[in-house]
Amino acid sequence: MSRWIEIGSTEYTQYANKDKIQAYLTWIGQDLSTIKVEEAFVQYPESKWNTLYKHWAINKVILD
Repeated sequence: MSRWIEIGSTEYTQYANKDKIQAYLTWIGQDLSTIKVEEAFVQYPESKWNTLYKHWAINKVILD
């Protein structure tokens, strides 16, 4: 059963950040099966994956 998640809520932010860190790990060639998302948040600072995610998303949309 689906349910609504309010944009800007804590739960929404958690899902968005999880998507961003997974995109970053894919970008740098990290095998997602070898690292847990929680560990990735500790290993890679937000400044890296948040900025790179925006760059990747823009280029992915424009170039594909």
